[in-house]
Amino acid sequence: MIAVTFVTLTIFVGLFLPLTNGCPFNGSTLNLSSRLNNTSEISESAFTFCNISYGSITTIILSYNNIRTIAAGAFKEFFNLENLDLSHNLLEVIDNNTFQTLRKLKTLDLSYNSLTNITRGTLDNKSFLVSLNVSHNKINYVDSNVFSWEHINLREANFDWNEMSTFEPWPYSLPRDINEERNVYIRHNNISRFTNYMNWTYNLKAPFMIFVYLDYNQLRTFSADDLRLYNHNLTDSESFSELLTYRLNVSNNPYICDGRLYFWAFLVRNSFFKWNQVDSYRYRCNLPKELEGEDWLHDVPYSRLVTNLTEADGCPSRCFCQTRPYLNYTLVDCGGLGLVRFPPILPRTKYPHLVLNLSYNAIQQLEETYYSNNIVQLYLANNKIQTLNESVLMLFDNNIYLDLQNNQITRIPKSILRFEYKNVSVARNPLKCYCEMTWMIDWIKKTVVGTNQDLSCTADDTNVHKIVDVTPSILKCTHEDWIIIGVVLGVVVIIIVIVGLFVKKCPYETKVMLFKIFKIHPKDKYKVDEQVGNIHDIYIVFDEKTIEVLKWVRRIFLVKLRQIKPQYAIFNPHQHVKPGENTFEELAKNVEQSRRVIIILTEEIAKNENREFECNFAEGEYCERTLEGKIIYIKFNSKVDKLLQEEPWKTRVSTKKVFSPDDRLFWSKLRYELPCVKSGSNRVHSCPDIKVEVALLNGKQIQNSASNSVQMRPIFNNIG
Repeated sequence: MIAVTFVTLTIFVGLFLPLTNGCPFNGSTLNLSSRLNNTSEISESAFTFCNISYGSITTIILSYNNIRTIAAGAFKEFFNLENLDLSHNLLEVIDNNTFQTLRKLKTLDLSYNSLTNITRGTLDNKSFLVSLNVSHNKINYVDSNVFSWEHINLREANFDWNEMSTFEPWPYSLPRDINEERNVYIRHNNISRFTNYMNWTYNLKAPFMIFVYLDYNQLRTFSADDLRLYNHNLTDSESFSELLTYRLNVSNNPYICDGRLYFWAFLVRNSFFKWNQVDSYRYRCNLPKELEGEDWLHDVPYSRLVTNLTEADGCPSRCFCQTRPYLNYTLVDCGGLGLVRFPPILPRTKYPHLVLNLSYNAIQQLEETYYSNNIVQLYLANNKIQTLNESVLMLFDNNIYLDLQNNQITRIPKSILRFEYKNVSVARNPLKCYCEMTWMIDWIKKTVVGTNQDLSCTADDTNVHKIVDVTPSILKCTHEDWIIIGVVLGVVVIIIVIVGLFVKKCPYETKVMLFKIFKIHPKDKYKVDEQVGNIHDIYIVFDEKTIEVLKWVRRIFLVKLRQIKPQYAIFNPHQHVKPGENTFEELAKNVEQSRRVIIILTEEIAKNENREFECNFAEGEYCERTLEGKIIYIKFNSKVDKLLQEEPWKTRVSTKKVFSPDDRLFWSKLRYELPCVKSGSNRVHSCPDIKVEVALLNGKQIQNSASNSVQMRPIFNNIG
């Protein structure tokens, strides 16, 4: 180490220094080692007997004297001093200004004195300082600001053999942005725990060149909680990788090898660090005695890294409590203590899963406790339990192991089904056979092969049966059939009630469903289908100028209609009527010869004169005939709602059904409204007196032929 080398060299050089004017000076080194035994204080006058230039001195050796104090300004003239050795004296206090002027100081040796602390300011203005040695003192406190960013050249700080009892993170105040090692030795102290009174927050960055040696102290345990003092958000999974950045050596401490050390042992053994510098980093046990000297980090079995708890930790009186990290649970063993109840309080540990042994006691029932859902194994064999409280069983985890052997249980509640049979032991209980227990047969048989399935029960207080062999006939359970019949009838009644409510609330949907499922048309099906002379089943009215509607009609609507059986004769004016002089006449003729007119409503339909004509004609052609059901309105989207609030549309749709493609059962309702039988071209129209002779463009009226003197005003209202 740098400090040891410096001391050895200075002593060796001092033996051969020539005397200059009675002063041990060789041109750069002033060696006063063991020469000031009668001087207890060093002041500026202590050097006046040497007739030399202070500025030429780079090394002063004052070791092995009886110096107790150093006066302010004692070294103010030594502005070129690089090495100062004050070891092996009686110094108790170093004033903050003692070394103020020694700006070029590189090594400072204060070892083997009686210093009790190193305070802020002691090392101010020491940017050239390379080595600090304060070992073998009585230091119990180091100010958090002793080191700072200016100590860029410091490579070694030796605090070995002092009296520090806690570790504060002041070594990490050294500058971190260099690529050379910095070693801080705090070995052979009394450090037993980590603290953070200086409120340091973790800020270490690569390449992590600050090495701290805490070996040969009094650390008895070490956990991730120690690191959380410096990084509150640190998780267990992150703690190991962060620990590596501290470059911390905590080997050769008197560790108590218990469950608190399991975490680090598990992480190291499951990483590539398991065999990294094993001999240099041996972490050996001091206690318990049977593990003394064994390396807990590498060698001690996980099963030995457990922690025994006391009543102070919450362990019930006379019980044995132990955390077992390798199994991730806490054991509480209160067997054979004559208990009549569950313990009211159990230890709270970082391993919340509980293995609770209450066997060989006098407990009479399962109890609800605050820790019920934490129990993973519950041993209650050889108690006095007669019944199993179902509400308590529901509190347990599904994967619990439950030992209820040799109690006084006569019935197993069905709620036990939430646990696997192989995880519940109820042997040697006076179980009774009863008719409702047949569910237990499947429960038992579902278990894994090899599990004992010989659980038995007693019938009529005499006959013993294996539960897996129990049948209703063996138990003379004759009322099962009536129960089944009752249940079936109850279900039927419920279905009838539900159907009745649906029919009453939704009569139209009921008719549609009857037609869809049973192909039944109720008696009120439209009489328009009784007419003859129609050559089209369906006439489609839609605004072909609206691209969205046009695509929907072509790609979805017509495709769907053609898939319906029987296949309908569909007239699409956009496809079948060619532009010409007689367009309105053609439209009117085909509307008149159609059994259904489907009008697809959009915002722009009223602005399309052909479509407006078709709508008016369809309404007029059929307002003088009570042909209900001929016109079917489909609202393409919600944008058309505004149009339907205006006349004549408001009146038109007020008495008719208006469907939407987004409606529930839309296609079923449409199929219900369409004709049941395809029209024939050989039929005669029932109203031969009506004939459209002229269809006028630009909103002019259509005139009847000379043979028909009746004016059809309803037909021509609002055309154009």
